[in-house]
Amino acid sequence: MKMKRFFLIAVGMVLLMIAVTEQPLKAQIYGQYDTVKVIQLSNPIGYVPLSGASPISAIDFMKPSAPNLPPTIVDRDNGYKKVQIGFPFEFNGEVYNEVWVCVNGFLTFSQPVYVESTNPDGLFFFGSSYQINVVAPYWGNHFLVTRQDTVGEGNNRHLPGEISYKTEGTAPNRVFTVQWKDLYINLQTPLLPGQLPPLKNGIGNFQVKLYECPDPYSRQGDIEFCYGQVEGNPYTTEDQVITRDATVGIKGESNVRGSFADFMNSLYFDVAATTSDDRFYNPDSVRIGVKKTNAWQPSTGSDYRIHYYALARLQSEFWGDGDADMSKLPGRRHGEFGENQSRYVTFSDARVIMRSVVTMKQLDSVRKRSAYHGDVNHDGRYFYRDTGVIKSKANPALDSLDPNTGDPVQGTQRTALRWRNVFYGDSLEYVTIKNSMGLDSVVPTKINTLKMVFYSADELDASWIIHYMAGQITELPWLIDSLNGHGKIGFDEEPATNIIAGMAERLEPNKYIFPVYLNGVNNGPLAFRFNVNGTITGISIDNQDGNIVTTDFENGIGALAGSGSFKQDVPVAFVTVTTDKPELVISNIRFNGNETGKQTIYLSEVEESENNGELLLQNQPNPFVNSTEIFVNIADKGQYKLTVYDVLGNKVKTLYNGTMESGQNSYVWNGTDDSGNALRNGAYIYRLTGQNVSASRKLMLNK
Repeated sequence: MKMKRFFLIAVGMVLLMIAVTEQPLKAQIYGQYDTVKVIQLSNPIGYVPLSGASPISAIDFMKPSAPNLPPTIVDRDNGYKKVQIGFPFEFNGEVYNEVWVCVNGFLTFSQPVYVESTNPDGLFFFGSSYQINVVAPYWGNHFLVTRQDTVGEGNNRHLPGEISYKTEGTAPNRVFTVQWKDLYINLQTPLLPGQLPPLKNGIGNFQVKLYECPDPYSRQGDIEFCYGQVEGNPYTTEDQVITRDATVGIKGESNVRGSFADFMNSLYFDVAATTSDDRFYNPDSVRIGVKKTNAWQPSTGSDYRIHYYALARLQSEFWGDGDADMSKLPGRRHGEFGENQSRYVTFSDARVIMRSVVTMKQLDSVRKRSAYHGDVNHDGRYFYRDTGVIKSKANPALDSLDPNTGDPVQGTQRTALRWRNVFYGDSLEYVTIKNSMGLDSVVPTKINTLKMVFYSADELDASWIIHYMAGQITELPWLIDSLNGHGKIGFDEEPATNIIAGMAERLEPNKYIFPVYLNGVNNGPLAFRFNVNGTITGISIDNQDGNIVTTDFENGIGALAGSGSFKQDVPVAFVTVTTDKPELVISNIRFNGNETGKQTIYLSEVEESENNGELLLQNQPNPFVNSTEIFVNIADKGQYKLTVYDVLGNKVKTLYNGTMESGQNSYVWNGTDDSGNALRNGAYIYRLTGQNVSASRKLMLNK
């Protein structure tokens, strides 16, 4: 398989807004963890000091250097030290084996920025001055005192601290812990060279734990913050420590609104007695609340821990390779075949996508996950644009905080990234292009990382997978611009642009079946989805000369995906529905990726007349060759109309339109239309209307 196109720089992009909705902020970090909880262990011990850990020498904490230069300055105030985790750990969509430990109470998976990290607000904000990909048990302006610092201080002296780390346990249940012991916390003013923190008892103890994921297909483990005691310096009688204004949480690398980053604030949590208690009551606050610490411990007690429960995720490379069920991962069904696309792409991938369409449960949209692989025609990328409005949940008309909780709710717009170029690089590189108005158009500057881009797969992607399975294309992804979507057609034919719902036939009370046609021909991939104002109980397929088709349905949503040569005059499917409505509305129709509106089928029940006979009798003979006779039983004399329709709902013949006498009346039809032209064989519907009655039946012409 050729993968080189994934790394080509895209030279064109058209932005198309496909939805505008007020909803929570979106970024990849939000899809990594369930929510924030405070847990109480059964011991109950929330903080257990490390024993046998590897201490980081104070002289190994280095001030970040300018880009591309090695660090050279020791910094016990704001410095970093890179250490090994001991096992692969996924964070924000990437797998790491090492982290940088910062004196200021956090870890980062990314190269430290050159600007000092003394401001704990860095957890919330985005910009070149703020660290990204952060795990912060207690981010503040801290300082590491060494034993050498205390020489000559006398009896009233500082307490030396230590920052250490340790990996414990055996695979796949290892735990990596970083411990800040007796760290001088929350300095209010910068220290001058040689100066020590003013509060000799202003120390704190805390840890962060990274848990190895036991799932063999995922590297994304839990994160935990543990808190010991503050103060406790035996060499001083002072009793003051500052515990306010630190920040606690995790942070990604995206700019999601204004100057804010994508973060999850750990100080908005539900205090839980066990790990299985209900979820956090307001996840919006976790994402946009800027609460800082006040009292110690941030977890509300030394026997409690703040815990992020990881959502085990599968991820692998190559956008649009068709592996929507992720079966190519090591240890899974097709893992032994590696990157052999002809083995790992199967009909299961198409069915996974179809199920997500009809259940409206979107595939995992994060890069390198299910929808990323299912987006085989590369039209499913999107991002969330900040609306600049904070909405009140209690009263959406108010641009304010929620009056019940005081928590803000941020509005966003979902905006599609439509690439229309032969290069579909999985990259944000671009050049200026002309939009439909002739104006320069570029990618929004806030889309600064692929972590802000999400992916979707739909029934059209499923049809391209089936097209690949049928041997009609050589590989996935397939560049939609390089293949005519409807294939070769005749000179007197038009390519299909929509479906047509034919006339419904009553099967039993409140149960109907209707055919689905195309309004033209379709040679190649075919896909559509729709809603009905009833319940779909079945979708059957007309094979149409060996075409490959799959369908799915759930409640009132149906979808079809296939590959082949589809004709205009033969149904592609028959849909069975139950409804008590007088008309069947087929809405939200999406045909080969394009929204096409809605259609209506008027339904009728066969009614009984007062003389205990059926109002409209079955024609005789049926099927017929030359002619057939239709009988109607009229209870009340009046104006009636007897009409014949084809299965698409088109009127072909008016058999009678006038006054009918009460009693039985009969009418003969010879299989011609109103112009006297012979009609083709097939199914037709005859319908009687008038005097507040409506009834219909199906007949077959078979010359």
